[in-house]
Amino acid sequence: MLDRLTNTIVGEITDDCGRDTKEIDGSIQKDQDQIVQALRQYQLGQMGIEEYERSTNELKRQIDTLNLKRAEILNEQSKVQLAEYRIDAVKRLMQDGTMLEEFDKTVFKSLVKKMKVINERELEIEFECGIKVREIVK
Repeated sequence: MLDRLTNTIVGEITDDCGRDTKEIDGSIQKDQDQIVQALRQYQLGQMGIEEYERSTNELKRQIDTLNLKRAEILNEQSKVQLAEYRIDAVKRLMQDGTMLEEFDKTVFKSLVKKMKVINERELEIEFECGIKVREIVK
């Protein structure tokens, strides 16, 4: 059940990211084609220098904006892949039933959202699931 849920969520997000990046790539290509058309028109004397520069500068700004959106989508996609990796690591650990003998950074990051030092002897641990635990350190 957990595998199916994970695969469904990750698959849906990955599909959305792929679809969005394809749309952005298509828009970038259209803008680049318009820049080429504007250059041809300028070279043929069908467009003045001011109009050419205004047109191409606007298209370049649009391309920059689209590239930023694309980078944001790819960043989100990489976060999903990292989360999937962490989920797999925790599942493997739970299936093994073995006790951890040393600190495992992946498991820790998968389970713990934040730790807060209350005082010299007390910690508050907030888990990703929302549970908070206070521990006294001896």
